[in-house]
Amino acid sequence: MAMQFVVMTVAVSLGLLGNCDAQTDLLSLSSNSGTAGGSGTLNLSLTSASGSPPAAIELTLNYPSAEITGFSAVAGPAASAAGKSVLCSGQICLLYGTNDQTIQDGVVAVFTLQIASNASGNLAIQLSNVEAATPLGEPTAMSASNGLLSVPASGISVTPVSSSLGANQTQQFSATVTNASNTAVTWSLSPNTGTISGSGLYTAPSTITSAQTVTVTATSVADTNITATASITLSPTPPSAISVAPATGSGQTQTFAASYSDSSGASAITAAYILVGSSTSSAASCWIQFNAASNTYQLANDAGTAWSAPVNIGSGSATNSQCTLSGAGAGATPSGNNLTVNFPITFAAGYAGAKNVYLKVVDGSGLSSGWQQLGSFTATTAGGNVSTGPVPVCNAQGFPCVVSLTPTNGSGSSGTYTGVFTHSGGATQHYLGYILFLPTPNIVWYTATGSCLVEYNRISNAMRLINDAGTNWLPGIIGLPIGRVGSLTNSHCTLNVGESSATINGTTMTVNAAVTFNPSFTGHLATFMQGFDVTGAYTGMTQFGNWEVSAGVQKPGPYVVDVSPTSGAGSSSTFTFTAGHTSGVSSLSFVTMLVSSVIVGAPACQAFYFPASNTLNLVNDSGSAMVSTNGIAPGTAGTLANSRCSIDTGSASASVSGDNVTVTLPMTFDPGTFGGAKNIYLNAFDDFGNLSHWVNSATWTVQ
Repeated sequence: MAMQFVVMTVAVSLGLLGNCDAQTDLLSLSSNSGTAGGSGTLNLSLTSASGSPPAAIELTLNYPSAEITGFSAVAGPAASAAGKSVLCSGQICLLYGTNDQTIQDGVVAVFTLQIASNASGNLAIQLSNVEAATPLGEPTAMSASNGLLSVPASGISVTPVSSSLGANQTQQFSATVTNASNTAVTWSLSPNTGTISGSGLYTAPSTITSAQTVTVTATSVADTNITATASITLSPTPPSAISVAPATGSGQTQTFAASYSDSSGASAITAAYILVGSSTSSAASCWIQFNAASNTYQLANDAGTAWSAPVNIGSGSATNSQCTLSGAGAGATPSGNNLTVNFPITFAAGYAGAKNVYLKVVDGSGLSSGWQQLGSFTATTAGGNVSTGPVPVCNAQGFPCVVSLTPTNGSGSSGTYTGVFTHSGGATQHYLGYILFLPTPNIVWYTATGSCLVEYNRISNAMRLINDAGTNWLPGIIGLPIGRVGSLTNSHCTLNVGESSATINGTTMTVNAAVTFNPSFTGHLATFMQGFDVTGAYTGMTQFGNWEVSAGVQKPGPYVVDVSPTSGAGSSSTFTFTAGHTSGVSSLSFVTMLVSSVIVGAPACQAFYFPASNTLNLVNDSGSAMVSTNGIAPGTAGTLANSRCSIDTGSASASVSGDNVTVTLPMTFDPGTFGGAKNIYLNAFDDFGNLSHWVNSATWTVQ
């Protein structure tokens, strides 16, 4: 019997056992864990189902050679009890003995596998070529079940371990997995703020409203229980200064329109600054602060160490040795994330010269944009940005001026508009002439955005049209020469250059612009002119009249309704005018009525009504101040007077109805100093720097 078994075992070792169709026994490997650089053990168990337990077993042990460097095997308890041992050559193992005892169910072998130092993950350990035999050497059917050896990665690290970022900034993270053949990781965020790519590139969100910390986690693919983290500190997005208009220029008086932005909205801005000087030093500069909460302005003193008393929008002023800040024409307009602030500035004669224009903005959390130079300006003592108008004020030697724009008023979808420019230096001093059709209401400092702005260039004898954004010209740098058939079009109007013309006669330049308005360009338009000469001197953008394309929906902001009487003559009359605001009368800063032959450049009688204080006032003869320090309330006995006209405040009145305010002014004129045909213009300003622009509402002959 013993000899028979020896013969059988030799047959097994030679691989001569075949398969049979008997019920199959099961040989199974267990699963276990091991340590990289160490070892792991797996049990080989027998479960007999055939009724004929084997006396010998042969198998091949398969494993990943990169992670498993070798193995050893010993007989398990079940095999030892049957007097069996294990002999392995390469990956082939034979479980046998010199007796004919069968092996009972249980652990028949124990494999100890040597694990490579860089191994990690679940390693598949597989059985193949499994064969078994009975004591008589007869083959018995045997199936196999494989096992797993789990080897955790021994460590993972992330670099950098911390980072501080602002909006839209990025940080590349890298992860190092040690003692693992699979060094791949997955990335995750907590909280899920921003994004991180599969390669570990983190991108901060476009808007950060408050400081926060984000945890970046790298997880080993080989073993998801192994992780490492890094931290990101996200800082709120600071506000920014966007632009200033004009970005370049010269003059003694200028209203700068400064634009600022905050990702949390315009309401998050607490203070906006402008500094006009050779550097950002606050000493001996023109440094102005706009306080958003109080809607007021302050001017820094000469030393740059203290602020003036607050200046309200619409009235008042503050002065240092460098400049004067005026409340008239000041205002701020929020729009989404942006805030546009108007800074009306007159420079002192001793502050003339080239300056830089710096902006800065601060939000409620104390974040600041820092000073940003966004413009340059040459402060002058004369010329430059001269607010000129008709011929009577076109007497400054060496500077351009604008004379007239006809038709002054009218309506329709098209027309040919004639602008007259003069220059005391002669025809060769003319350079550019502008005609602007501006939707109202609009900001105090006009904007070319959303307008119909026509340019004539005397030197190239060509015309251009502003684009929709107000940032560039159509068709480009050269323009379209006059006399050439062709048109220029934006979303608001079309300039027919072929039908337009320009002539030079002595000191006068006359420009005829043939314009057709887009049907969507509805409502009330204010018409302006501006002239530039070859030295860079230029006039103010001066309003000459109004044009009604077609009736449209009232745009948000201040507006003018009407005045009565619409015409008449005499040395006195009671005028009643009505103005309003789409957000209510409380949003109006003031309403003003101008009696003059033209809007700018002729003797005038100009009355003001301030709804907030319910007071009336009158501009003095020189147009430099009000005749009363505090004004007089309508219905209060008194008189406001200059040499041209007077107002009986006791007989005056003001009443509010809905969004409108109606003001009644009993006025008396002096025919000796103010006689002749006059127009009556109305203008409404709000607390945000918007105005209706002048509306020619009536005519009156003082006699």
